[in-house]
Amino acid sequence: MTFQSPLNFLRKGLAKLALLICALFLQHAALAEGYPDKPIRLVVGLAAGGASDTLARLLGKELGERWHQPVIIENRPGAGGNIASAYVARSPADGYTLLFTADNHNLNTLIYQDAGYDAQKDFTGVILVSTFSLMLSANADTPYKTITDVIASAKKEPGKLFYGSSGIGLPNHVSMEKFLHAAKLKISHVPYRGSALSITDAVAGQIPLVMSTITAALPFVTAHKLTPLMVTGSTRWPTLPDVPTVAEAGYPEATSPSWMGIVAPSKTPQAIVDKLNHELQAILAEASIRDAFFKLGMGVGGGTPKDFDDFLAKDLTASKKVVNEIALKVQ
Repeated sequence: MTFQSPLNFLRKGLAKLALLICALFLQHAALAEGYPDKPIRLVVGLAAGGASDTLARLLGKELGERWHQPVIIENRPGAGGNIASAYVARSPADGYTLLFTADNHNLNTLIYQDAGYDAQKDFTGVILVSTFSLMLSANADTPYKTITDVIASAKKEPGKLFYGSSGIGLPNHVSMEKFLHAAKLKISHVPYRGSALSITDAVAGQIPLVMSTITAALPFVTAHKLTPLMVTGSTRWPTLPDVPTVAEAGYPEATSPSWMGIVAPSKTPQAIVDKLNHELQAILAEASIRDAFFKLGMGVGGGTPKDFDDFLAKDLTASKKVVNEIALKVQ
């Protein structure tokens, strides 16, 4: 029997491990090489017509044209986005079912007793698509022409005013509640199944106020059917230079920029995630896309999958702080 030193065993073990890693790398590379060979579904947790839906369709169209495979936008609204998130979390991790998500990605796991998914364990980041401000607007026929008018009315008759949002726990709702908490105001919340529906009712006069993306409100602001009152980001939006920030309204602690991004089920091969990211980064870098985002009131994102995973981890910490501040829970 030939004696082998522990060092020889270690060398052989390392050699086998290196071969295994190389084989796995080649397998994943081959998998990405043939991807995609069928339609991709990009799931949106809100109704058609809102900002998420608009950006998802814009990127989906570009991606489909580049890869010569349809990118199908699938709207699955309900439960503040939980229905869509839980659906994608349970989908095959093969790169053919992706989730277009936003601030509610982390928030819902904190405010719902059972959101139906784990934001950290069930998903991996693909790319940060956009960062942007939300905007509070009023029906143009109301007496609310400035944010000061709203504050005065809410203080005079607490709870008598109503505002609409795209749904409980979604960025529009949380940003408004953060403002109300800072200003010590009570304005009643009316949740909808998407921005488009809340905007429609605000324009029709069913509700006096609506918190939405700039994207959703802008056409009606231009048509003088909505009056913009305040944006939630740290700076004024260039195409709406007269609309103050929440900090300029006197409540800097309520500043709350929002984001949108694309995630995949957690066990999606990294080679496929990287391929998606590479193509989406190229799309976001196009001048026509950046211009389209700007006209919609949206900033352009970007970065690597790791950048987005790091962003999501920081966002979770910030979301916990917000939830604790405003004591937000969904029964």
